[in-house]
Amino acid sequence: MNSAAVKLLGYDATLETVFLPNLVPASEKDKVATGFRNLIKTGNITDFKITIVTKEQKNCLVHINASVICDENGNIVAAQGIVRDITSEEKKAQIIKEQKRQLEFIVNSSPLGIALTTNGLIDHCNASFTRILGYSEEYIK
Repeated sequence: MNSAAVKLLGYDATLETVFLPNLVPASEKDKVATGFRNLIKTGNITDFKITIVTKEQKNCLVHINASVICDENGNIVAAQGIVRDITSEEKKAQIIKEQKRQLEFIVNSSPLGIALTTNGLIDHCNASFTRILGYSEEYIK
């Protein structure tokens, strides 16, 4: 493990045994088992997202890309990979998704005619806008 992994997980592999399946909550054990089976079967996994529990008992959503390491006979002897903390990115994405949902509700519910544009072209307009102009949204676009 490199220093970034030690900082993320709170464990130092030079001082203690670290095995990823032991770091996940019970609700993610089956997902991890499936991921490891796929890793062994295909030799790699990409875009694998799971929640891990750090040494400080903090839940952390991580993104993993990994591959197997084989000996000279082709036997798998280890796995190597990159684990990236995406907790804050996912939180931000959820906030943006919720804000987009709220904005769509406001626009679509408004008694005022609203049109959303990009480079002067209408991407979307609400029912009030089409009613005021007397044209369908499809015609306006």
